[in-house]
Amino acid sequence: MKYSNNYFSFFIKIFQFEPNTTRTTILCDLFYYASNFARTNKFNHEQISAFLSILKRVHDTCVRMLSYRHIFHFLKSISGTPFGNMEETYQYFKALILKHSLSVSVWIYETIFNNFL
Repeated sequence: MKYSNNYFSFFIKIFQFEPNTTRTTILCDLFYYASNFARTNKFNHEQISAFLSILKRVHDTCVRMLSYRHIFHFLKSISGTPFGNMEETYQYFKALILKHSLSVSVWIYETIFNNFL
């Protein structure tokens, strides 16, 4: 591991990862390098939080959608995500970006999102 175990422990705690698994190690690396990217690009604390939150939610959505698809779709998919849900994941990503980009009240966001998008 190229970074301190403090980061590893921090990500396990805040994202409630299962300790000592390959999946956890990979995800901790992902979030470590994503947070480094954010700091390098001078994101403030709020922006870093939103960035990591979007990353986590998009990843979780991509993986979760696998359980809703038949194994045939998994084997059939050649491009996109390994789970064959590229379009759904991308639409969710766009919605999250929009949500985190607007500096308006939740009511206005929900009205626009629910009625027009």
